[in-house]
Amino acid sequence: MTLLFGIPIDTLTTALLTTTLLIIGIVVLLALSNIIFFKIGTRNIPRRRTQMWLIIFALMLSTTLLSSVLATGDVITTAVQTVAVYNLGSVDETIEGGHGALGYFSDGAYYQLRNLASHDPDITAVGASLTEHDLLVADITSRQVRSKASALGIIPNSEQGFGGMQDDNTKQHLTIAALGANEVYLNHTIAVLLNAHRGDTLYLYSKRWPGKRYKVHVAAIVGDSGLVGQLPYLLSNIQFFRAIEQHNDDITQIFIANRGGANGVDISDRVTRSLSFWIPRDVHVIQVKQQGVQNSQKAEDIFSRVFALFSLFALAIGLLLIFLIFILLAAERRVEMGMARAIGVQRRHLVLMFLFEGTVYDLLASFFGLGLGIGTGSLLVFFLEPILARFNFPLKLTLQPHSLVIAYCLGVIFTFCSVAASSWLVSRMTVVDAMRDLPEQGRQGYSLGEICLRMWELMRNAGRRNRMRRILFEQLPDALIELARSLIVLGFLPLLLGYWLMQLGLERLQIVYFSLGLSLIVLGCGLLLKATIEQILRLISKTRTKPVGAGAGRMRRWGPWAAPGRSGDHAAENRTMGRRGEYGLSPHSSAIVNKLFVTLAGLALVAYWALPFDVLARLGLPRFQGGIEIFFLAGLMMVLGLVWVLITDAELIVNPLVVLCSRLPRLFILTRLASAYPLHRRFRTGLSVVMFSMVVFAMTVMAVITNAMQNTYTNIDTQTGGYDIQAVAYFKPLPDIRSALQQHGINPDAFSSIGVQTSTAVGVIQLSNGTPSWRIYPAQVVNGGFLQGLGLHLSARAQGFSSDEAVWQALQSHPNYALIDSNALPFRPDSVISAPVYDPNAPLPADAGMPTNPPGFDSPYTFSLSGVYQGDTTFPATPVWVAGLQSSASNASGVLSASAAPSAVTSAIKLTIIGVVDNSDSVHFGLYIPHAAYAGNTDLNPTTPDAQTYYFKVAPGQDKRALALALGSAFLDNGLETTVLEDAIWQIRGPRIFLSNVLLGIVGLTLLLGVTALAITGTRAVIERRQQIGMLRAIGCSRGLIQVAFLCESFFVGTLGSIMGVVLGLILSSNIFATNFFEQFNTGLTFSVPWEELGLIVGIALLASFLGALLPAWQAGRISPAEAIRYQ
Repeated sequence: MTLLFGIPIDTLTTALLTTTLLIIGIVVLLALSNIIFFKIGTRNIPRRRTQMWLIIFALMLSTTLLSSVLATGDVITTAVQTVAVYNLGSVDETIEGGHGALGYFSDGAYYQLRNLASHDPDITAVGASLTEHDLLVADITSRQVRSKASALGIIPNSEQGFGGMQDDNTKQHLTIAALGANEVYLNHTIAVLLNAHRGDTLYLYSKRWPGKRYKVHVAAIVGDSGLVGQLPYLLSNIQFFRAIEQHNDDITQIFIANRGGANGVDISDRVTRSLSFWIPRDVHVIQVKQQGVQNSQKAEDIFSRVFALFSLFALAIGLLLIFLIFILLAAERRVEMGMARAIGVQRRHLVLMFLFEGTVYDLLASFFGLGLGIGTGSLLVFFLEPILARFNFPLKLTLQPHSLVIAYCLGVIFTFCSVAASSWLVSRMTVVDAMRDLPEQGRQGYSLGEICLRMWELMRNAGRRNRMRRILFEQLPDALIELARSLIVLGFLPLLLGYWLMQLGLERLQIVYFSLGLSLIVLGCGLLLKATIEQILRLISKTRTKPVGAGAGRMRRWGPWAAPGRSGDHAAENRTMGRRGEYGLSPHSSAIVNKLFVTLAGLALVAYWALPFDVLARLGLPRFQGGIEIFFLAGLMMVLGLVWVLITDAELIVNPLVVLCSRLPRLFILTRLASAYPLHRRFRTGLSVVMFSMVVFAMTVMAVITNAMQNTYTNIDTQTGGYDIQAVAYFKPLPDIRSALQQHGINPDAFSSIGVQTSTAVGVIQLSNGTPSWRIYPAQVVNGGFLQGLGLHLSARAQGFSSDEAVWQALQSHPNYALIDSNALPFRPDSVISAPVYDPNAPLPADAGMPTNPPGFDSPYTFSLSGVYQGDTTFPATPVWVAGLQSSASNASGVLSASAAPSAVTSAIKLTIIGVVDNSDSVHFGLYIPHAAYAGNTDLNPTTPDAQTYYFKVAPGQDKRALALALGSAFLDNGLETTVLEDAIWQIRGPRIFLSNVLLGIVGLTLLLGVTALAITGTRAVIERRQQIGMLRAIGCSRGLIQVAFLCESFFVGTLGSIMGVVLGLILSSNIFATNFFEQFNTGLTFSVPWEELGLIVGIALLASFLGALLPAWQAGRISPAEAIRYQ
């Protein structure tokens, strides 16, 4: 990969490696200067071996997920490059230009360049040829025909530097000089297509040689290497084609091979600059391999973007897993840390102890996780390698050092940050809260004046020698954090930051900045309104009651910066104030205000990020830029917003369940027991729900996208339209097909359906258009199976037709009905071209190999249907008038000239368009007219025989490949070229099929690691509460009750997270498809819900969470209460 999350991978690697080394260096220095606390912090690792391995395994999963995803990304990049490199053989650059139809120039340029290149260490070989393209090859021995072949007339011995040629059977080294008169070599690809063997006789045809053909013999079949790649090629001595073209000393191409073999593309720019000084002025250098790699990357760019989305989800899941693990670990150590605080250990010492322990876990887990991730990626490649072998080029496991460094460094950095955050949070507890393991108390806020006053006092006392260290490393950071907290709680900081981001987004037209800024403004307004309401309530309460507690002012003045010896008293006083309410503001009133704020703000965030982006355009906002990362951000914000609301208002979910179970005592106790911990530890419960939701959410989005790709790319029937064989007659059209099959000894019953498609061009006018005028458009005159729906898929149908079947029946019974392809429909004025969000880095459809206009019809006279738009599924039946063009609008070869104005037409017929053919694959352009309608009014004879294409659907039990060979052999005199559509699809879309399966493998890998993470978090949650289990056992709770309560709690978290993940994932997935993100690549991907896959994902996730809680709950329920209470 060259980019990760939009950052160049070299820059990202350097930054992450520097940060990791800095972290390790800081921790080492802290350990050397605090050796006692380092020993105390790491002593828990060998003492609790089971816990140690559980934590290491959990952290290892995170790094495994990252490294396996990055390793798979390297495989994808290598696979895409391999397609281009393998297709182009050993050639890195070509020199072309010259004059004439083929681009002739003197072979003296080759000899001069060969001599000069011998002194250039970057160039390893120079070759030359006279190249012919678009040849028609007929093998009269195997009786097969193949079009669009190329031939290289090579200067003898110039092929040697490119590896020469190797016989496919004997593996013997072959040379061009060894060819006799009228002898050629065939590369493996064309030999397979022709079913050719050594000794076969071939005839060569070309439009450049009208009325002529040339007879050659196959000397050998050579491998797809050297000067040829996987494309169909013939190789001969240059004198053979020089005699045909009557150019005795000319060539058309010079081939260059760079140093480095397959990696020679890396020095292509340098070689090109050198060659530019040596070659004649009428020729130029083409970096064929570099361009091929770039074009392949553009064509498969959609997979890179989808992979980037998957990587972001994997990254988020890994980060959440790390953070949750250390939050649970810190919670488990609360009592131990409270004891340390009670005997005089400073807060910074607690942070250091926890930091040292976490860093050891971090380094070990990241190392093992990296190795496991590489192994997992290797297994994925191992299972998917046979797919690439299907289209004949190898897949190699390629691991870039960048990916390994990034995976390890990300694991180290994320773990370190999580350890630092969780240790700082747990260190802020009071001794009393820690010793009694009380729930986290909501801390009272401090006014800005009080905070500034305290900071001034700290600065005045900073000169005292015995207090300097504590002030700088403990009290001053707390004061700054408290200042930031107050500014956030009052809404000032979110408002300022949100306004800045929003302005930045409008200036740069970046949707990410704008949306984040708008979200912060919503939060800031809500916080400011909340603070205002609370202050009004305090003022109202103040007029009715006196301030509670004589020492309240002093307590608020000193707060967490008070002397360590009084922390317990202050904690007790804080709890007293919390119960009574400051200035008479009751906790109930404060809770209502807080819940109202959270509900409104959280739902507003969810609503905004869940809306399609076209809402922005309706509000008159400008056209924003944004890549696929906006969808990840939207998903993350939706999950966090909804979890925030549900955890804050958890009583709305729990209380009805408790009331429902109140009539059954045992069930009532079980419900209360299962809901007690989630309601008391809302932060940890929220993290668990976020973790669960994020896993299911990511899996839902991945499942929807991969399902669309699998349906489009790996479903061969979908791409072939149900037909098995395609045939084109190049010499003369076939007569009545079924009777002709019978005459040639082929049973017509071997085919369940036969369709004929004749391609031509017509003039079209739509009178209902605002400015009607004649336009040109390709027409496909069809009959047979096409009128039954084979080969065509409808994306829209006219009003009055309840199903696609009704459309096909109407076409058979009403010859004046017709269909048109989806590319003839214009986009809505507010869609795609003026879409509210677009990615400026996205390649154009043409760059992805998908033309948006019919080939050869780029003129301004191309027809476009009016009144029906892209994306419409129903439309009013639309009449058009169609006429065949006179010959004046065609060129000398009979092919319609795209630049000609359709001014002269023959008699017109009226057709009514009742359906739109899906042309997302850009191979179904045209106005589809039933044969009966067209033949009755216009001469149907095609301009050339190859304008007719025949399609055969093989009957069940028949061999499609054997029948294809039989058809070609039977109709050799007609020049019939047969193609098995499945094989053609694999050749054309093989890489996409492969990449679709790679992404599917990533989905399975993420699901496996994700559910394992859920099981581990469930296990850790139970282990943390082992003492609570002992207390419950001591007061009489049975083992079964405790075990079922823990399982119910796990089920509650899992069910809530699964429902949220699936619903929000489907919303985001529909937005991805609704914003035409995929349609800009003309991929044909459509949104559909894979209910079976989603059910499997939810079921596996719930089962993993259930099993994760089952074993530790069962073990904890079996131990005695005294042992559980004493657990350390």
